[in-house]
Amino acid sequence: MGRKVGEQGSFSERIPKNWSIGLVLFLVILGAYHESLPYPFLNFDDPYYIQANPYIRDLSWTGIKNIFSQPIVHNYFPLQILSYAFDYQLWNLNPFGYRLHNVLLHVLNAVLVFLLVKKIFSHLWVAFLTALFFGLHPVNVESVTWISERKNVLSMAFLLLSFLSYLYYQEESRPLRKKGFYAASLFLFSLALMAKVSAVVLPGLLFIHDFCFFRERKWKMVKDKLPFLALAFFFSILAVWVYRASGDLAGYHGGSPYKTFLAMAKVFVEYIIYLVVPYHLDHLYWIPIPQTVLERQVLLSMAAIFLLVLLAWRSYRADRFFFFWFGWFFISLLPVLNIVPLIILRADRYMYLPAIGFFYLLALGLWKISRVENKPLQLPILLLCSLLVAGPYALLTMERNKIWKDTILFWEETLKKFPESATPYRFIGALYAQRGEREKAISYYQAGLRWNPKDAQLLNGLALVHKSKKDLEKAEFLLVQAKGIDPELGDTYNNLGMIYMDRDDLEKAEKYLRSALEKDTRNAPARANLGVIYFRQGALDKAIEELEKAVALSPGSIEPYLNLALIHKEKGLLDKAKSHLQQGLDYDPQAHAALLLLGRIFLEEGKIPEARYYFTRAYKVNPQDPDTRYFLGLTAQRQATLK
Repeated sequence: MGRKVGEQGSFSERIPKNWSIGLVLFLVILGAYHESLPYPFLNFDDPYYIQANPYIRDLSWTGIKNIFSQPIVHNYFPLQILSYAFDYQLWNLNPFGYRLHNVLLHVLNAVLVFLLVKKIFSHLWVAFLTALFFGLHPVNVESVTWISERKNVLSMAFLLLSFLSYLYYQEESRPLRKKGFYAASLFLFSLALMAKVSAVVLPGLLFIHDFCFFRERKWKMVKDKLPFLALAFFFSILAVWVYRASGDLAGYHGGSPYKTFLAMAKVFVEYIIYLVVPYHLDHLYWIPIPQTVLERQVLLSMAAIFLLVLLAWRSYRADRFFFFWFGWFFISLLPVLNIVPLIILRADRYMYLPAIGFFYLLALGLWKISRVENKPLQLPILLLCSLLVAGPYALLTMERNKIWKDTILFWEETLKKFPESATPYRFIGALYAQRGEREKAISYYQAGLRWNPKDAQLLNGLALVHKSKKDLEKAEFLLVQAKGIDPELGDTYNNLGMIYMDRDDLEKAEKYLRSALEKDTRNAPARANLGVIYFRQGALDKAIEELEKAVALSPGSIEPYLNLALIHKEKGLLDKAKSHLQQGLDYDPQAHAALLLLGRIFLEEGKIPEARYYFTRAYKVNPQDPDTRYFLGLTAQRQATLK
């Protein structure tokens, strides 16, 4: 089996063995990504998938069962979560190990791309260059460097392995081995689906391969795809059910399928343009929605798509190479073309699988350019052309990786390209507010509101900064505005509840918190605040119930653990209080208030070394805090007295 693209030429014998090519790909890709390995987690999904995810902390059989038996972070991708659980056992919360895992999966995918292309087309040089360009192109940075996008690289590894197993099944003549390869292909496909549901495209890719290169009767071409189609259908329905149950199903962009179609026509062509010229790449694109087909960009996009379809048809009647890879590109994009509407119109990570077709055509073009009459020049020309492509790709990838070094830098990069987008202002404002830099936070929220005056989340963020400045009147004014703009946003009611808690109007505060929970029963901050109200009212058992619900909903938030510890301390249950604080510190080891309170409980129990340990940790987090300095000095005196 194998579709040859041409004769190998006089220098074909110089190509190294497969393992040598794998080693080259490993070294080159690692060289392009090595600087990103020690970068920290970002506040872009990483807290939900890793830092505050309780499921990755339990690798027992019960823990694995929990991972596979329910949606996690509004998705059913159990293999993604399981891979983080293995990382957690090895690295705890050190992002280096998680990123290294992503990079190694990317290297594996590059090797699998090489093996797949070589298997289909029987040309080592073209296969190697395809894999090299895949490994180095900057469009793949988001899939590799973003730890939360593990699902993309993991799913594709299983998808490519499934495809390769299917090719071996086709060429195998011995019945038992043939069945084995087919079963392996189906099993690997199911694993790909459990890593990311976009792997549903595999049956289409297998079909277009057979249609182009493996001439069989039509029924046979369809028959052996039926189990793959059944798996794809099942996981597609499961994904829709999960998204609907979690309230994450999006509406059509622009309010209609027609306008979404116009936008996606533009996006489809943009994907190709940015593969050819990879500039202006970003992790969060702001896409204006066309209103009519007569807009210039829409007309140009339609014309470009028509030309591509024409080229594909001509290729179908000739050698079918372009037809196959255009079909690969289109079929791979189907899940993200917003036929079923998604929140996002365009993302670099959506190109991880489709772009293989582009890289093959690029590699084939360079190989053909090198086929000059003077045979001794063929290899130097091929190497030079390849270097002129791979070199800039590697440099652009290294440059693109740098923005993942810091969360502020990460979002500032988006603002440079898309100042109209509200999301970066929300994230940057929240980060500055968290750091206590209130004026900077206000400036970003206000800048975002100049572009997006009707954004309820920006108004909420700005209100919380004013609340932290004790300007409750201004905060309430902004929240009332937000409620008028989006009356279904539960965070607004929770934040209004906190305003009235600060005013000690607990009855009105409870009313708003219950409104927040009516909008979303999973609103963890509203649960936690309701627990605080019960605590202040002396209803300790009801407070514990609400705070434990808050912990279950958002285990990475330290406040519910603190309040549970205070309640149990008040009840004289010091062991329970310590247990809650230690659980919270597992998620947030730098939580100063938890460290200080834990130290004080140990001090009350007369356990001076333990108290001093936690006071010392608290001092390292906040050396300026007077209480920390006082208790650290007090334990030093008592320890000296004991000696």
